[in-house]
Amino acid sequence: MFRLLKYAKDYRKEMILGPIFKFSEAIFELMLPLLMAILIDQGIQQQNWTKVWQMIAWMLFFTIAGVVSAVTCQYYASVASQGLGTELRQALMKKINQLSHKELNYFGSNTLITRMTNDVNQMQLALAMLIRLVVRAPFLSIGA
Repeated sequence: MFRLLKYAKDYRKEMILGPIFKFSEAIFELMLPLLMAILIDQGIQQQNWTKVWQMIAWMLFFTIAGVVSAVTCQYYASVASQGLGTELRQALMKKINQLSHKELNYFGSNTLITRMTNDVNQMQLALAMLIRLVVRAPFLSIGA
């Protein structure tokens, strides 16, 4: 996998910004229970309706900010993974075009097409999952 990341070198910015936005999403998600505790303890129990509305506004703000961060992370993960797929396909086509007729007959064009399509799709999925999901779990664990 790491040898294949050289094909994503043009997408370093997206591969860095994606986890940053995923981290901010995790922070916004982790703030909601704290705000709910304040809403209950200082607002509802003490019947301080100003505090209740204040906490509702903050919770709404953090929810919207979390959604924006999540969508931005998804965008960057998609750009990086699609870019990796494009670069890999170009490199594979260049390599396939360099094969001799004997090698093409040995492998078979249908096998080459199937492998190229499936393997590149798997690499795209792996990079997208790495940016979106694998990074999220440690952030939530540490933050919690």
